[in-house]
Amino acid sequence: ISRHLCPALLREELARLQSPMDVFITHIKPGELEGVMAEIGRHFKLHPLVLEDILNTDQRPKVDDYGDYLFLVARFFDHDAANLTVTSEQVSFVIGKDFVLTFQERPTGRFDPVRERLRQDRGQIRKLGADYLAYSLLDAIVDYLPSPLDKDAVSGKDPKTGKVLHRKLSDDEPMSALVFKI
Repeated sequence: ISRHLCPALLREELARLQSPMDVFITHIKPGELEGVMAEIGRHFKLHPLVLEDILNTDQRPKVDDYGDYLFLVARFFDHDAANLTVTSEQVSFVIGKDFVLTFQERPTGRFDPVRERLRQDRGQIRKLGADYLAYSLLDAIVDYLPSPLDKDAVSGKDPKTGKVLHRKLSDDEPMSALVFKI
């Protein structure tokens, strides 16, 4: 199911979910966010702190165990090389025995390959349960991150000599490190 639902229709749609591996995607209008989140919280018996952390998108990455489910916060990162900026967005997961909920600040398309595998019933994604689905979604986040090997050579000054050094990303070069402050 993929469409906009108001809070009243959401209750009906959630009640209709038959199989633990039914896929439900909804887009929430800003004015309806609190009502929709309250309904999802009621249906899945989510702790109020989980709902608060989903809505407060300045959370640090974490995993909290609530007994019947895990609550996980991760971040998407985007690097704009032209403007030399890095931005991040929160993505929250609620992982239960037979369900996975994800909440993104905005649609990014990062989960599209996983959604497509679900729609086409390809591979093991529907057969291996909620934990494998959660793994696949987290893997999609990691796959989007750039590999250090995709970066150009780095330049920097030798702290002892002041000489400018250029290092290629290679096992044959001395170790170099890039440090990012976010």
